[in-house]
Amino acid sequence: MASGAHRLHRILKIYRHVYRDVVSLAAMEKYIDCSQIQPYRCNKRLVISLSPLPHSGPISNIGAACETCRRRLTEPELFRYCCIACKEII
Repeated sequence: MASGAHRLHRILKIYRHVYRDVVSLAAMEKYIDCSQIQPYRCNKRLVISLSPLPHSGPISNIGAACETCRRRLTEPELFRYCCIACKEII
């Protein structure tokens, strides 16, 4: 990666959280608006998922779910999406 077409690209560190790939919220905010994506705690740092995390039971309140994949959100009054992929589809 230090040579060729990718040598000038920035590198984002990808972490694992609940068997899914996540990135640091602070790092990703430099590139996209993350304000409507629900963050998660992973080893004392806020991260956002690249793709939807596993669903956790049925949704009783349809307004409390991700607008794209319908995954339950813990704070639906603050967030509309569960991951970067769900926000970027729209």
